[in-house]
Amino acid sequence: MPFKTVAANPPQGLNTEHVDTQQGKIPLSPREGPFEIFGRTYVYNASPTFETGIVLQKENTNPQAKIKLKDSTQIHDTPFGAMPAQLPRLPQNDYTSHWLEYYQAPWERWDHPGDFLPKNLIDGDLTTEWCSREQSQPDAENQWIRIDLPVEQELHEIKIHPCHLMKLEQFKGFGLPGSLTVKLSRDAWHWTSVRTSEPIPPEKMKEPVAIKLNQPLRAKQVWIVGDQLRSCNLPFGGFGGGHYYFMCGGVEIIDSKGENVALGSRGSGVQVSSTYYGPGDNWEIYEYLWPTIWDQGFSWARVSGWGGTLLWSAVEREKGKYIIDSRSDEAIGELVRNGVKPTMILGYNNSLYDQGGWIKFALAGEAKQAFIEYCRFMAKHFKRRVACYEIWNEPGIASDEQLAIYCRLLRDAAEVIRQEDPDALISFAGLGMQFYLPEAKAKNYSSRIFDRLLAGDFLVSGINVAKLVDAFGWHAQGEARYGEPNAAESFASYRRGVKTFGEAARAHGFKGILNASEFWLGAAYPPYGVQGLEFAGQQSTMTEIRKAKDTARLFMFQAGMGVISFWCNNWFTQVQWDDGFFRSGFAADPVSPVQPEALYYVMRNLCTLMQGAKPSETVAAALLNRARSVDIAEFILPDGAYCIGLWLTDKSGDFCEGFETDLSIKGIEAGEIFGVDTLNGFEQKLNYRQRQAEVIIPNILIRDYPLLLRIEPKG
Repeated sequence: MPFKTVAANPPQGLNTEHVDTQQGKIPLSPREGPFEIFGRTYVYNASPTFETGIVLQKENTNPQAKIKLKDSTQIHDTPFGAMPAQLPRLPQNDYTSHWLEYYQAPWERWDHPGDFLPKNLIDGDLTTEWCSREQSQPDAENQWIRIDLPVEQELHEIKIHPCHLMKLEQFKGFGLPGSLTVKLSRDAWHWTSVRTSEPIPPEKMKEPVAIKLNQPLRAKQVWIVGDQLRSCNLPFGGFGGGHYYFMCGGVEIIDSKGENVALGSRGSGVQVSSTYYGPGDNWEIYEYLWPTIWDQGFSWARVSGWGGTLLWSAVEREKGKYIIDSRSDEAIGELVRNGVKPTMILGYNNSLYDQGGWIKFALAGEAKQAFIEYCRFMAKHFKRRVACYEIWNEPGIASDEQLAIYCRLLRDAAEVIRQEDPDALISFAGLGMQFYLPEAKAKNYSSRIFDRLLAGDFLVSGINVAKLVDAFGWHAQGEARYGEPNAAESFASYRRGVKTFGEAARAHGFKGILNASEFWLGAAYPPYGVQGLEFAGQQSTMTEIRKAKDTARLFMFQAGMGVISFWCNNWFTQVQWDDGFFRSGFAADPVSPVQPEALYYVMRNLCTLMQGAKPSETVAAALLNRARSVDIAEFILPDGAYCIGLWLTDKSGDFCEGFETDLSIKGIEAGEIFGVDTLNGFEQKLNYRQRQAEVIIPNILIRDYPLLLRIEPKG
């Protein structure tokens, strides 16, 4: 029998009835028609065929058929999770952050959120600004401003002002583009250029560009086009030299009276090519794409990353008073009702309180007690809806003293959470990669905290951390990569490290789960930054298909260790790293539409195929041809069938001919065996021969992405 669609129950213990949901926000199920539509994103309802002519087994004439995808009611227990950067939110709580305030006091400035919206171009205030969406190359796309006057005017001069942040030394590069073209029109059809692609030298980019017309011209529309965008130090900027924007503090259009008519107060309007809404995107894209989390079939969602609506600074904006964004509240309920278990990050600072030094989590006195009460409120409000609470994320622990400070905060937060919701899990903060490290990072304290816990028998400041928490997590991006020269050795070390840590933690009372709680790869088009540059461990030359293959290999490897894998940022349309499941196309405003990448479909395939799968050592699979390095992961499925994953460990490519080998599986008498191509989403009944308690599957082809075998025991 092929991989089956078996009905599954929602996550046990979570309340699926708490939040009312407006009709029409959750896509219909079962799947109808060729596409599911999420806003302006169109997801194909079957597994696309990325490459034709794929052979799973030589001399096999059995038909190939697309796997039947499960819907969210049939998936609740896979080793895969998602991490959307933020949550759906009310429009009035959209936080298109003003990044001057980000650098002064990140995450706390809900009283003065600021923005980069185009309205700032016609507000008459040169201390506000507009910024285009990021581009990965300075000349990838022109970015532009169009201003429409309410009535045709005789124009004498046009002034284009740089961003006022240029006055601050830390904001280098916040100038006008390297080249500007300015056009005028009376009918928005025929245009007259008054400045054509004239360059702005770097030393002049802090100064306004003044275009004095040789003779007055009548116009109703003014169109300003920027090319050769500047690289700016916005958040996530400065890495790899690949963050380019058109930033502008305002536009003045001077009429015959010497007055500026490019003002909202004079009835003028503005349109732009795109807007930078910050790494958290805007509320519209979250409303559109939120249901894709359960469309893919993820069992976990790690929510409330920095800047989000449920973090401490957003919930407690006035001392002792808590506000929950009603749309974010509803979104948590939608996850639960669709079989997704939320992990919620509780953390980050609040400017209402003295933080007691630069260490973000080093709360003391009133500040610490306020954070603990925030944790209590969140656990009470989300009781039986949130499956796990993670206390802080990436805290930057750099010494034994800081580790002790964090563990005391963790202990106190865990106590009040369990008082309000005894069934909720508690997670140690997400940390940098712990087990798979280049030698250069070996002395980094933050990346060796698990070693410190092991060395101290999990006792920190008198606290048994293994007994205190229900989950440990680490972030694998930039570290766990197939195709590196020492990949086989490094992944073997990774496996040993996870096993050692897990066994030691359980010996000291740990009964919970291990999470690889963040991972991403980027396949940016155009390539990000300098061609061939590696940024944060991600190759700018990574292709879309390689991104899908390499992620599938890593997630299956981690599943084989009993680790839950989380993809970091389901969509990330504002920063062009391409670290989501969707392609970033041409920029637009207010929403830049995105379409699913190959990885979207591959993860959807894996969630269907791995429902209920658990690591198993019951059977032993071995290659009879060992000319290539192959990783193998073995699982048992809920109906008693075995699942074996196999993939090459060397560098992936857009195409792979496959490595032919016979496979031996000992300890089983097989009924039927099916092979599944996880990239193209099809399955085929395989030929095999039984030799006592050993199965031989001849002439299978293993590629640079997982081949899954479903083996049904005889009888």
